Amino acid sequence: MASKVFVLLVAAFVAVAVEASLAPSARLRGGLRALVDDPECASKRQLTCSDCKTQVRCDKVGGVWFYLGTNTCGGTTPYCEPVNGTCTGDVSLVDDKCTEPEPVNTFNCPSDGYWPDVTNCAKYYICSDGKAYAYDCSSFGNAVYDHKSSSCLARSEATCVTLTCRSPGSFVAYNPDPSIYSFCRSTNSSEAAVLKCEEGRTFSTINNECQVACTKAGRIALADKKRFYDCVDLGNGRMSQPTPGRCPGTSEFNPSLGRCAEKGAPVVTTPAPRTTTRAPTTVP
Repeated sequence: MASKVFVLLVAAFVAVAVEASLAPSARLRGGLRALVDDPECASKRQLTCSDCKTQVRCDKVGGVWFYLGTNTCGGTTPYCEPVNGTCTGDVSLVDDKCTEPEPVNTFNCPSDGYWPDVTNCAKYYICSDGKAYAYDCSSFGNAVYDHKSSSCLARSEATCVTLTCRSPGSFVAYNPDPSIYSFCRSTNSSEAAVLKCEEGRTFSTINNECQVACTKAGRIALADKKRFYDCVDLGNGRMSQPTPGRCPGTSEFNPSLGRCAEKGAPVVTTPAPRTTTRAPTTVP
């Protein structure tokens, strides 16, 4: 009987010693820990990952594994590497799902595609299915977003353009792409709504409206299927003014063919070119 009491006293003493050795955040309130491994430490390792960004910290004391807490990976090492439980910036060491971008609510997509951040020339958004995903060219160094190529370029190869809202209710055009403009809700440019004119139209800050303009050679379709505008490349980067045209007889303007055709003419669809983001050609 005395030996059993002695064993129980020793066990209680070890438990108290173990509990005292832990950080306050690792202790259980209201009593001592049981002398069994914590379920959070089932792998019996000091560092493990509970998800793509969270480390689980454990330690072995007196032969028992105790849960010490969690740590969120961040900065240049934002991912938890599942083999060693360490934080890493090497995406090849983590599951693909960990590097999938998450949508943000800081930008309202006018439509799917590439959109500049009009307040920061190094940032841009890709809108897909109405959701915005943020990207930052500064990860390449001294680079900015070039809307014409939808890619990141060295600052020496592109122009840094941002918009400034000077008064509420005003409109500001985005110079790299005159079809894009912003409506200023206040003098805080980050609150401005980014908008886009229809194909073949650019925004006029004089009339505060989208107007037909020649941005490339070809014809521009109108709501009236009989009518269109002709645009001619005059060379040296100059374009003609939009010249109105009208389809003869019973023909109508076919946007996919780019010309007048009889009703029922086949619609030609051309796959959109793939656009990739490339690193700057100049290393800062």
